[in-house]
Amino acid sequence: MARNRLLVVDANLPKSLAGSIRKRGRDAVSVADLGLSKDVKDPELLRGLAALYDGEREWTLVTGDDAMPAEHGPVIIETHATVATIFPEYPEDVTEHAWNVDVVHRWAHAMQEQNTGTVRRYNLAASVPWRPRRRHIRTIAKKNLNPWRHEDAAAAGAIDGGAAPAAHEPRLPGFD
Repeated sequence: MARNRLLVVDANLPKSLAGSIRKRGRDAVSVADLGLSKDVKDPELLRGLAALYDGEREWTLVTGDDAMPAEHGPVIIETHATVATIFPEYPEDVTEHAWNVDVVHRWAHAMQEQNTGTVRRYNLAASVPWRPRRRHIRTIAKKNLNPWRHEDAAAAGAIDGGAAPAAHEPRLPGFD
């Protein structure tokens, strides 16, 4: 059976996107529809959504902020949030607005069926588990997060010359 997870469209995506998703028969709401301003920070938004739906409704935050998992991994873990990010690089002849709208419309069905607590990255051609990009590594390191599966690190014996991380260390979401 398909999930009917609510798609919550972040403030960094077009306001009209939630309405156009609803017109296509999918449950969607924008953060503006929820009465939240663009000034609400990501941790407050994630905690607010978790409190608002409090296990009563599954939801996926759809965001154009591909760095969110690196910057707010602990909050994503804490709130058991499901997050769909849009790959930030798009063709030169396409506007960012058009790219975001096209990607979300292309993958809205998959975003609704994403497993709880996962983070995925979407572009027109693919949907993949979110992985840190080179520029995210510094952010991850500053927060002492381990984005690698314990089994992979243990099998390799080390990460970057250091000891393999303990299984209980906090990990970024989406790395199952």
